[in-house]
Amino acid sequence: MSRRMISLLARFDVKPEECDRFVALLRAHTVASRGEPGCLAFELLRERENPTRFAAWEVFADAASREAHRHT
Repeated sequence: MSRRMISLLARFDVKPEECDRFVALLRAHTVASRGEPGCLAFELLRERENPTRFAAWEVFADAASREAHRHT
């Protein structure tokens, strides 16, 4: 059985008054996730043209690593 990396991209549209809170929460989650076994990348991105739109980009070594992350 071959192992395939798993890459996910989730987009978030955040209310302007909630952006600071959202960034703080996602940054904490990003730092914790990067330390998980099998997490190859976890980035929080923010659009320049629309600063209330964000994306979380995650890359895991394989499906098992992604599934373990999902349960954290």
